[in-house]
Amino acid sequence: MHRKFYYFLAALIILLVAVGVFLFIDKDANSRNKGISVKQEEVRSSLLGFGPYPVVSDDMLDMFFVDTVDDLWNLVESQIRKDKDTGLTWELMVRVRIKLWNQGVVTRGVHLKGEGDTFRMYPYIENMAYVEWASKIEPNGNSSRYAVRKEGPGIEEVSHYFDRGEVPPGWTVKSFEDGAIDPYKFLNLKRSKL
Repeated sequence: MHRKFYYFLAALIILLVAVGVFLFIDKDANSRNKGISVKQEEVRSSLLGFGPYPVVSDDMLDMFFVDTVDDLWNLVESQIRKDKDTGLTWELMVRVRIKLWNQGVVTRGVHLKGEGDTFRMYPYIENMAYVEWASKIEPNGNSSRYAVRKEGPGIEEVSHYFDRGEVPPGWTVKSFEDGAIDPYKFLNLKRSKL
């Protein structure tokens, strides 16, 4: 009699283990099924018709002075609702900085120039300046260059170099033409018609 009881108990334990394993596997399968019991994250899209917003990693958020990805896109969308032209600029600027970050280029901001088809962005990159040079003839007859226009982060501290026609040590210089980014071409977007 004891032997039958132990066989029965062993069979019951095996059955319970099998059912438990089945339930565990089934639950795991359902959790991977996006249509069942898992809340899909909402994909946000541009209010200006540029498609889904790009992926923003948490380590990028400090560059935009926000705490969450939602904060970033809420900020952009609030600008679009206030003034579409300003909002358009903001969205393009954010998208350009994200793409540059993904290419390994950390920006401190963006200088904006022009409008319409001439609209360009100049990423502010540490120790990089955009410079337009001009030449002048010195009293001794030699030609020298000087900066007539310059942009970049920290440019104030090294402005005297550019005024003398020199490039500060450790700095990279680009012309405004070579450094300009057409955001629509860079991001492969169609121009927005507001």
